[in-house]
Amino acid sequence: MIPGVPIPAATVNLIGTVIAAVLTLCVFSYLLGIRALYRLALHILIGAGVAYAVIVALSTLYSRVWLRWIDASARGDMGLMGYLAFGVLLGVLLLFKISRRASGLGNISTGYLVGVGLGVAAGGALTGTLVTQSIATATFTGTSPAAFFIGLLGTLTVLISFTFTATWRRGPLKAVAQLVQGLSAAGRFFLYIALGTTFAGVYVASVSVLIGRVQFFIPLVASVLKYLGIE
Repeated sequence: MIPGVPIPAATVNLIGTVIAAVLTLCVFSYLLGIRALYRLALHILIGAGVAYAVIVALSTLYSRVWLRWIDASARGDMGLMGYLAFGVLLGVLLLFKISRRASGLGNISTGYLVGVGLGVAAGGALTGTLVTQSIATATFTGTSPAAFFIGLLGTLTVLISFTFTATWRRGPLKAVAQLVQGLSAAGRFFLYIALGTTFAGVYVASVSVLIGRVQFFIPLVASVLKYLGIE
């Protein structure tokens, strides 16, 4: 390498490709019981991920906090300044989780994050899944009565399967409890089908990634041979 002379783009791409291939082989070495190379690739992945997260965090603090603080201070927007100060305070309190003695202060930020996360998740599950599925079932416009019946049965029984208070019923309500238990069993059957389909999709995606990485080595070998002048 000559100082001051730029490296050709083809060489840079080849170096990156070779590094990717080496890391891929390190990951595959786990199948042969060579854990050291696998851990090396894992540590590189974690280190790169942490470095990227730190860079993104610093960039976010600069663009979303510092620059906005300067703009709000110039405009005299006390509301925005208070909002930014609250976020910075939560971030500072979160740093106290490093210390064992002062980790309790970090629980304030952790509790706020968990509460907001659970609220968003519950709202998303309600509006994005439960309500949407109920509306889709109620407004089914298909021409097949069997498909409508199966969809309606699956939706209702899955919802009923989350009923856990029917097992202790006695007397006249025992028959109703047994009916609810039967419908719950049907709902769990539909849940098993959905979970099995999801697992099959994950498995197919994993196999597709494996095949893609194996096919990755074919043009790599051709590129290395071409770069070395070997046809």
